[in-house]
Amino acid sequence: MRDTHDVVIIGGGHNGLVMGAYLAKAGLDVCIVEKNAWLGGGCVTQEVCGDGYKSDLAAICHIFIQANPLLRNDELGLKSRYGLKYTYPDAPYAVVFPDDRAYVCHRDVERTCAMIEERFSPRDADAYLKFYQWAAAGLELLLPTMYSPGPSTGELFSALGATARGQDVMRALMMSSLQLLDDWFVNDPVKIAMARFTTEVIAAPQDVGTGMLLYMMVPFIHRFGIGIPVGGSGALTQSLQQCLVDHGATIHTSAGVSRIEVIGGEARGVVLDSGARLGARKAVVSAVNVKQLFQRMLASDNLPDELSVKAGRLKVSSFQTFLQSLALNEAPRYKAGADVDRACCVEFAADTMAEFRQHFDAFSYGHLRSDGPLMITPSLFDPTRAPPGKHVGYLLHYAPYHLAQGASQWDHIGESFADELIAHLRRRTSNMADESIIARSVMTPLGFERWNTSFIEGEANHIGNYIFQSMGMRPMPGYGHHRTPVSRLYMTGASTHPGGGLTAGSGRAAAMVLMRDLGMSTEAIFTGS
Repeated sequence: MRDTHDVVIIGGGHNGLVMGAYLAKAGLDVCIVEKNAWLGGGCVTQEVCGDGYKSDLAAICHIFIQANPLLRNDELGLKSRYGLKYTYPDAPYAVVFPDDRAYVCHRDVERTCAMIEERFSPRDADAYLKFYQWAAAGLELLLPTMYSPGPSTGELFSALGATARGQDVMRALMMSSLQLLDDWFVNDPVKIAMARFTTEVIAAPQDVGTGMLLYMMVPFIHRFGIGIPVGGSGALTQSLQQCLVDHGATIHTSAGVSRIEVIGGEARGVVLDSGARLGARKAVVSAVNVKQLFQRMLASDNLPDELSVKAGRLKVSSFQTFLQSLALNEAPRYKAGADVDRACCVEFAADTMAEFRQHFDAFSYGHLRSDGPLMITPSLFDPTRAPPGKHVGYLLHYAPYHLAQGASQWDHIGESFADELIAHLRRRTSNMADESIIARSVMTPLGFERWNTSFIEGEANHIGNYIFQSMGMRPMPGYGHHRTPVSRLYMTGASTHPGGGLTAGSGRAAAMVLMRDLGMSTEAIFTGS
């Protein structure tokens, strides 16, 4: 193990890999150290249900990364050189209600409006087109802030407040998605369907600030679609790994970091759990949870007063994810109809707003609900995921980490709750009997925390997607620019803007910040392969 590099990155999640790849492309000697035996963090595909059945164990749909210049301009050659491919379903999502009526969103806006008019509300069909057009204009203002170093929250609000369109964006940003939907739509199932999809970022629709998720998601889905990576989410990780190796980077797996070495107020390297030291000539970067960084890896005398305490106050979401990976003899056939069979994300929801809200309220009290899962069958769009004629399923549900009886209760009820979700799927389909399910693998919120130590309290986003932990205030006020109070120590990953999920925005932006601080030109690195 070579013991000194220009930059040492702690954590091999997709943002750490993206940042490392840009820096390596710029000619820096980069070393990535990853605690797990695999790379990718939550962007990983494994055969947990048997040989040939490729299951995504956290991230599955690559949505906001589709607008990132990383892919749009192929800045690292992930598509042209390293074989990364996506398929884009014509129906990104469907929401099925208790009476088996289905809201089916299509890539084509007019087709979606026709569906709303035919099945739900002519008035809301007209409103949907207007909402899309209104939000699409604002999306152009926001996209650049997701993939490059963003302004502070104050600067962003000041810029938005200078124009009428910007003021609309700012108002949406400060609303809940349900409040914003009430401004535009009248039909409960229409509002519920739109809100249900936006909750996939693990945010309750009644939370202040989720209006921005709705505002961005609607035009984004129609413009860019949902990307299903061929071969699984791990294909993105594999292409990044190949890019890093080609540019001379060093990668160590099964190499956890116990502490960051700070000398004279500057980050100078890391000490691994094994006791080995890796020096950093220019910078150390943390791509792990901000709580791990400020509470475990840095001595308190290297930090401003109470910073570790403030990190401990960062909030996780009121619910996390409960996942079953399935090996299937056949793809589900939904009672809601053939158009649902071909939708990418099939979600279930109540058809009254009161019941829909109560579903999310229950999580705040540590209570479970089994009537609102999400089913994705990626092998419908990517046959390489399963043996010929077979399929893989991704059955996801929301669930609180902190059960009313305590988080440890998950070890006792995980399998029985998984059975309840399977029972729900069977009631809504015509072919998911025992013989249709070959194998399954269950991951509870507590299991996610054990699987990936950055998922503290089961939070794959590191910290909740609340408005007070977003944009220039993510992870906390004063530290939304990828720098830390320790000289030469930087942050990237889900703890920083734009947050969790597959965006690669933090990795790209943090690479820009570090290169500029080092006096390096970014023009040639961020203009394509």
